[in-house]
Formats: sequence, C-alpha cells, structure tokens
Amino acid sequence: GDSLNKKLSPPSSKESLKNNRITTESVSDVYPEIPYIEVEDTVVEKYHQNLLNNWSEFDWSVSKETAKALKLGWNDGNVVIPHFNSEGTVVTLRQHKSYPVTECIDSNIYDNKNKWYPANLIAGYNKNQPIVIVAGEKDCIHAISHYGDKYQFATTTAGEGTMRMDEWWWDDADIIGAGLYIVILDHDIAGYSGSLKVAEEMKKRNNQISRILIGYWDKDLPDGWDISDSMSFDDGATFERAVSLSRAASYDDLLLKDSGRYYTEQYKEQLNELTANMN
Repeated sequence: GDSLNKKLSPPSSKESLKNNRITTESVSDVYPEIPYIEVEDTVVEKYHQNLLNNWSEFDWSVSKETAKALKLGWNDGNVVIPHFNSEGTVVTLRQHKSYPVTECIDSNIYDNKNKWYPANLIAGYNKNQPIVIVAGEKDCIHAISHYGDKYQFATTTAGEGTMRMDEWWWDDADIIGAGLYIVILDHDIAGYSGSLKVAEEMKKRNNQISRILIGYWDKDLPDGWDISDSMSFDDGATFERAVSLSRAASYDDLLLKDSGRYYTEQYKEQLNELTANMN
C-alpha cells in the first residue's frame, strides 16, 4: 500500500551545497554541521526512470512499489541505490558492487563513508517495535519489500559488522533507544562474527537497556545464505525461522570473536549454552 511511501520524507528544501562549488575533499571541513553534499533530484530521477524503463532486467525480488519509494535506479546492468539522510535528501548514489555513478565522481559528491540505511525510514521508526539489523543495502531492500509492514529494517553501508561511522550519522538516523534489536546477517563465519560486532556496539550505545538478539539461520542452509536469498527463494520462510531462533548475545560470546573462534559448527553448542540463560 501507501504506507512505505508515507514514511519517506520529501527532499530537503535547503539549497543544494553542490551549487556552492565545493572542491575540498572533506565537506565537513567547510560545513561541519552538514557532512555531505546533496545529489541533484534530476540525477536521482534519471537513474530511477532508467530502472522503471528497464524493469524486466531488474532481477531482485523487490516490488515496484518499494523501488519507487526508495528511488532505486539502473545503470548499465547495475542497481543504483540512493543513500538518504533523515530528511529524505539523497546524499550519494551507490551502484551495487560497482563504482559510483559518473555524476557523483565529477561533482565531488560521492560519499563512501559508513552510515545507516535507509536513514529517512529509520528516523521515523517506532522504538517500541523491534528493529532488525541486516547485512547491507540489498538485503535491507529485499526485507523492506517483503516484510516492511511487519518489521522495521536497518543496515550499515560499509559491510556487515562494520559499525565505525561519524557520530553525525548516528544522530541523524536516531536509531538508538529501541527496546529490541534483532541482528540477522549472513549464514557464514563473517556473518555471525559481524553479528557479534553489531551486538557489541549496540549494547554499548544503548547502555544495556535494550535487548539485542542475534538471529541464527538453520544450520543446513547453504553457506552464505542471506535475507535476499530467503525472500527470493522461499518467500521469507527461512528468515522467519531465523527470527524465531534469535537469542541474546552476551559478552562471553564476544570473547569468541576476540579469540578468532567465530560461530562455526564446532562451537555451536558452546554458543548456545552461553546465550541460553540471557534474558
């Protein structure tokens, strides 16, 4: 329905910083309170219309409604993903697993710094409802498309488990303070160790008030199975199963990360024992 579109704020009305001909590498040196340069609406719309015109080539299991709401684009076979701030302003365009689009490079508005996505939705989330943290924009977009009316989704943009980012983006997204977070990354060593890193950071920032759970995929799923796979191949059934298997991570779990003994079959029972008594 229109619920997803209603959550999206219109673009900011303030003048585009790009028009100020900023050439410095660090935008925050010039505008410390606004650490980005806006992407022109016409550029965003060009790539978005290109996706709609080439919809048959778009092979993600994502509805057209979601693609329109998130202004997804298309460029020579690559999905173009706008990154928003909390006001709905596009601050960069990222091609999925590819180089930034030409306009971002030429205009010095490509920003590859880590941030929360999609910040324009996250800022409006109900803190009394769970926030599900997933592995990257593709997984987040798939999850929103299939389960956006049931769960609230978020991800960081610099790889699963990467939590270092400018404080400005933490404040802008306003993701801290929810009662429950469920972290569901990929079904592999990198995914589970990344989940522990996310849990560690969220525990620290929420002062132990919030519950942070880690979702565990069924062990017989293929290595690397993720939310996009679940939405594409079983309509989210394995994702729902991972939610049902979620359990709290303790700092004892994090010792496994620090010693390099990440979640593997060898330590499955040990991890289960460590988390079984957590509330």
